Amino acid sequence: MWPTTLEHALLLVAGASQNYQIILERPERLDIMTVKVEPQKEIFERAGRDLSQLQDLNLKIAESIRSVTGIKANVVLVRARAFWRLAARFLFGAFKFFSSGQVVEMTWF
Repeated sequence: MWPTTLEHALLLVAGASQNYQIILERPERLDIMTVKVEPQKEIFERAGRDLSQLQDLNLKIAESIRSVTGIKANVVLVRARAFWRLAARFLFGAFKFFSSGQVVEMTWF
């Protein structure tokens, strides 16, 4: 799966932004994919203490990822502007590989 495929799935969901982080883990034999997504800032502001809107958004994002990619992902919503940004926008992604080879993190912006 290409990160742009995941981005396409996110853009199909109203309220999801294109800022996300993919975390791949392999605790045993199967890979587990977690996608951290920044919702649009307005969604957090409107939700306030009503978490049902955020839960609905979370479910919609997970379903969109599954339908577009065929992969079941754990979706975690994070606060707006949670991922670091670079002034130089020519970089498309930042990769973080742990020496154990068990965890790979990719942040796209």
